[in-house]
Amino acid sequence: MRLLTATRKSEIIPELEREFRNAHPALAEAFILHADIGEEASCNAFLQALPADFKIPDVLVLNAGSYFTGRPSQMDAQELKRAIDANAGHAIRICKALVPAMAKRNRGTIVFTGSIVNHEPRMEACAYTLAKNVLDNYAKMLQEEFRDSASVSAESSRVR
Repeated sequence: MRLLTATRKSEIIPELEREFRNAHPALAEAFILHADIGEEASCNAFLQALPADFKIPDVLVLNAGSYFTGRPSQMDAQELKRAIDANAGHAIRICKALVPAMAKRNRGTIVFTGSIVNHEPRMEACAYTLAKNVLDNYAKMLQEEFRDSASVSAESSRVR
């Protein structure tokens, strides 16, 4: 099993590799790249840096998250766009690049890390709440589209 993910914190890559291997003994290889998929340039660099063996991962973990505050009446359109790009848009771009090959191979798992706001919307974090729900619904649509060829898991954390 080959796992692909990215982290903003390069210093935690060895720890993440140990955690993944301990949790999943069948894990043969993990490619954990130092990248912030919440930023377009970093997202593009992530896709360019993929070794050939990881262009069709067995497991793709996407854990982007940037918290934006503000009530619905205070929400600025540009802030909403930044929130959606950071929390969903770039993860969607990575999926568009990798999922077709996973589906063609007829296997693969994608895990999106959601948020408590998927279950308990936060008025004071309107843009963040909307963005995380975009990602949650995208995962559900992928599940439906590829139900016969790849699996998509939309995980939502309950961390407060």
